[in-house]
Amino acid sequence: HLNAGKAMAVVTGIGDYYGAVIKEFTILPMYINSMEIHVEKNVTYVGKACKPKVKVMYNISALKENVDYKLTYSNNKKIGYGKVTIQGIGNYTGKITKKFKILPQKPNLLKKAKIGNGKWKISWRKTAAVDGYELQYCTNSKFKKQVLRKQISGANKNAVCITVGIGSAKCYVRIRSYKKVNGKKWYSPFDSM
Repeated sequence: HLNAGKAMAVVTGIGDYYGAVIKEFTILPMYINSMEIHVEKNVTYVGKACKPKVKVMYNISALKENVDYKLTYSNNKKIGYGKVTIQGIGNYTGKITKKFKILPQKPNLLKKAKIGNGKWKISWRKTAAVDGYELQYCTNSKFKKQVLRKQISGANKNAVCITVGIGSAKCYVRIRSYKKVNGKKWYSPFDSM
């Protein structure tokens, strides 16, 4: 009587009663929509189909993929929104679709070199399949005030010169890549130095 499907109950007489009656009943599967479903919100573009982590919970127990549910992905090969459909199987039924973000790869800052009074040369490792980079820089390590921004078009760029507060001995920088999808810029996480 644990699994969905046909089950039987046997009523047997005792004492002044004898004989037995068998009755069938049906155990219906639970709807997957009522489960607690966690889908990884952001994944990084890797040049092939992206599959975020999915966890389906009932109370404190985790359901098992390909036993209790199966996953089907769509629109998950390019930067932008991807989808995953969770379909109940076995003791579970119904389906639900969740969206997730596929973000560009994060560029890696390689070097920050002072080349003059307030002037710095910043270099980074290029990132594939992007349209450019956004560099942010300032003299505040928490990037809370007087943050300057520089848009750098082209995926093949890997260095730029900036000017940060003439006379300042400190320069904090962070960079992220971007890709334009349907007129919207999708940004990677920052790498900072």
